[in-house]
Amino acid sequence: MSSYCSVDGNRVALANYYRDLTGYLHTHHNNMSVMISPYFNVGDMHHGQTPATWTALWTYILNAAPIDIIALQDGAGDKYAPDFDYQAQVDALPVWFAATKTAILQSSHPTTQLWDNLDFYDMYTAGAMSLDRLTQHVAATQNSVSQYTNFGWFSQFAPWVMSNTSRSAPFAQWNLAGQ
Repeated sequence: MSSYCSVDGNRVALANYYRDLTGYLHTHHNNMSVMISPYFNVGDMHHGQTPATWTALWTYILNAAPIDIIALQDGAGDKYAPDFDYQAQVDALPVWFAATKTAILQSSHPTTQLWDNLDFYDMYTAGAMSLDRLTQHVAATQNSVSQYTNFGWFSQFAPWVMSNTSRSAPFAQWNLAGQ
């Protein structure tokens, strides 16, 4: 999503895709809400991604597509920041979320909601995000977002992602017991 979208042809293709998707779902499925979950990459600024180019990208897309919810991935559990600097990633959250909020307000669809898709895993510790760090993320984005969500299980805690079953074994036992 990051440097890929700095190329105009890719940006146009993405806007057209979202336009067609939202148009179909809004007209064929009882005006079904459309949520997407893009990510920004603090470490990708050398490829031209800055908060200003991010705002321009999402203003362009939202002018073409009436997306209902952008659940922006906070990425603070991943190692996107240069030199894997955790604090740099957290410090970047208010900037990138504000850039997304600005895009929404400047677009022809200012009713699009901005949510924070929180990372619940922590690549820096190779485990679950601590409550202290999670609280930092919420505090960093609270001025820009209206809701919080997480898509953690399959993308972050499943045994094929974590390379172990420490997080998945309790769920598997519960699931097999039918409780």
